[in-house]
Amino acid sequence: MAAVARIGALALLLRIRALDFGLPSGLHPDEFSFVFIPLNFFSGDLNPHFFTYPTFHYYLLALVYLGCFAWDNFFGAGLSLEQFIALHYFWERGQLLELARWVSALYGAATVVWTGLLARGVFGVWAGWMAAAWLAVGVVHLRQSHLAGVDAAMTCFFVGAVWASVRLLQRDGVRDYVLAGGLVGLPAACKYPGALAGIAVVAAHLLARRSPLMRGLWLSGVSAVGAFALFSPYLLLDFGAFESHFSAQVAQMERGRGEVLGRGWLHHLRFSLPVNGGWVALVLLGIGILTTARRRHPAGGVVLAAFAGYWAVIGAGHTVFTRYALPLIALQAVLIGGAALWPGRGALVLAVALLAQPIYASWIQVRLLQREDTRVQARAWIEEHVPAGAVLGNFGGWAGDVRLRNYEDLWWAISHFERVFGPERMARAVDFLAEREPPAPFYGHALQRTNRDQAHGSMAEVERLATTWVVVHRHPLGYSRIDSTFAAALAARADRLAQFSPGVLGPTQGGYDIFDAFYLPLDGYGELERPGPDVEIWRLRDYPEGVGTRQGAREIFARSYVVGASSALGRGRLDEAEGWARRSLAIDGAAADAFYALGMARQLA
Repeated sequence: MAAVARIGALALLLRIRALDFGLPSGLHPDEFSFVFIPLNFFSGDLNPHFFTYPTFHYYLLALVYLGCFAWDNFFGAGLSLEQFIALHYFWERGQLLELARWVSALYGAATVVWTGLLARGVFGVWAGWMAAAWLAVGVVHLRQSHLAGVDAAMTCFFVGAVWASVRLLQRDGVRDYVLAGGLVGLPAACKYPGALAGIAVVAAHLLARRSPLMRGLWLSGVSAVGAFALFSPYLLLDFGAFESHFSAQVAQMERGRGEVLGRGWLHHLRFSLPVNGGWVALVLLGIGILTTARRRHPAGGVVLAAFAGYWAVIGAGHTVFTRYALPLIALQAVLIGGAALWPGRGALVLAVALLAQPIYASWIQVRLLQREDTRVQARAWIEEHVPAGAVLGNFGGWAGDVRLRNYEDLWWAISHFERVFGPERMARAVDFLAEREPPAPFYGHALQRTNRDQAHGSMAEVERLATTWVVVHRHPLGYSRIDSTFAAALAARADRLAQFSPGVLGPTQGGYDIFDAFYLPLDGYGELERPGPDVEIWRLRDYPEGVGTRQGAREIFARSYVVGASSALGRGRLDEAEGWARRSLAIDGAAADAFYALGMARQLA
């Protein structure tokens, strides 16, 4: 066990190394909810009103953020909880996002240890070492373990549920069944497919040749449902909203996202598993499955049942994110341990063959994560050279945009804050933030929710908004595309002032998870130098460069309320538009844009 623990410590160091120097805040679109929703709970309403995921992980992060608040105040920050929330909701989200990533890294390291203990319990000491070491350097597990999200947490508890299920082969006490059931409820409370860990409990019970009427089995089910309901209570208390969001997720799984990859059954076998740990590991997985089945190994049968059940269900959809395969990858590590039972020198040769490819790939992955993303480079250039307050034409696609501080994103945060905390606390938040300098210049983004159909390039949008500055990004991923006609028109009317390239991709460019908006491949690195798309910054010759606007908190919030007023006008909600415009005036009476928006609202009314 000590050796497995040491491997887990090394896994944590590897993940922290990627974490310390890795992606700055706001580059991966899946991470946004893991700051806002936990902070929303401090309003006193524990209903997330968002059920794409269950709520266990959100509740955990809320406790982590509360600990951060206590820690900061212990060292003299002197903030009230209300001020702490406002500060991180609007100005300093990155600090909390970093904490959320730390939580994922800890879950990832814990999964390595739990997988090693599971493999040791099933196949012996050597298998435990091999399974833990291979998972520690698996590139998919490594990368997902330092992103704020639920996949690392779900996988950790999924492995724990299989571990507890294997124990049932030798233990039939009520407490053992309740423990196994509770550990099924926890991954389900992190992410819905985690409930599939229950297959392991049923498999262990049947392989132990116990009666289906045995009390322990049913108490295990009660324990699973109880743990799920305890940590995600509003899935039942707000069942209508849950049903709507859950149905949308199921429909998305079946529909896919347009890429022709087929269902996940073959994709995970030919991409997700081999890209994580190499083809040697995939061959050993096959050997481990055959060996376990031939020997009728009861504990191995529990692992096989969990692997096959999860693969059968998760592979049935057309949405095939590679991260969906994380529980398969962890159980693959165990089954690899079952295949690698040869003693002596043969075991050493096998270990080298097994670990060589994932060690190299993970080293490349961490090295690239330590380098600035092209969007971070572009952001620094823009903040230095483009006047504050300018509106930029941001073309290519929402996921690959340069993450500038912009009025449109701030308006989204304002609208959600007011809905959750109310207008009075919003007014106090503005007063508090007005005493602090904004963390960075704010800009306008031309492309937003209302005109995303023009994301691949529109000279008409450039002219309509008179955007002097245009930022475009390209990449083999479908999230970054520029229309060739627009590119030619832009080149004819503008000067390219800066370009930031990630380097030369591999010859096949096949190492990307094409569903995921993560601009770093899992394989086929070529001469890649850093993450990110190819970013270009252009200046139109027809429009003046302009001068920077005053950027105090009041001016920034006032202009963001104007964005809200304009959005309401565009949707024909005239009373709402006038209300937001008045709010803008109340914050900064000198805001000319607010007067203009108010006049438009009155005129159209």
